[in-house]
Amino acid sequence: MNKKNIVWGLIFIMAAILVVCGAFGILGNPVNLIITVLLIPIIISNVVHLAYPGIFFPLAIIAILYDDYLGIQALTPWPVLFIALFLSIGLSFLFPKYKHFYKHSREESFHEIINEADDSVINLSAKFGGSVKYVNTNQLQEVNIDCAFSGMKVYFDHADMAGEKASVNVRLSFSGLELYVPKNWNVVDNLGCTLSGVKHRGTASETTDKTLVLNGSVSFSGVTIIYV
Repeated sequence: MNKKNIVWGLIFIMAAILVVCGAFGILGNPVNLIITVLLIPIIISNVVHLAYPGIFFPLAIIAILYDDYLGIQALTPWPVLFIALFLSIGLSFLFPKYKHFYKHSREESFHEIINEADDSVINLSAKFGGSVKYVNTNQLQEVNIDCAFSGMKVYFDHADMAGEKASVNVRLSFSGLELYVPKNWNVVDNLGCTLSGVKHRGTASETTDKTLVLNGSVSFSGVTIIYV
């Protein structure tokens, strides 16, 4: 049996037990208990891989569910969500995992990685988790990224464009996004940001022959552009 299947099987069995306990009033609200059980493996997975939004937003949800037990009603719901957002952005800026020589070790251990031959148009999404994508195409035209309460890293260092320009269309909410782009690419930022930040790490070459255009909306999130 796959270890992942065993873990999830045990989690759902535990959820069934909690429903029974909640029905008899042994524990608290059974719905809250089930949600908590489902969030725990998400937190653990993201702690292992330091995907900060995947850690803090599930913790914020748990805090909201149990605010009366914890006595933190003054911090819920919006203050605790803002705390999760700012911690995710701050730690992503302070401790970014952008060293190129880590790629192979992450590739072996991080099961959400997508690493395969790609078409000219690539669609990526993440919800309440973390993922890494290595773009493998020499005909890149468009990348569509949809993230909510997640962390995502996208590597373009082994990609090439079909022409002189390609676009990345982004929709981020309560998430962290890292884009690793070649130094000979010029990045044009057309993102609409709401309580969010866009940061450049490193510098592009003085001479650039390709242009990557960033479009879309970023809400309560952080975007880091890293030149490699």
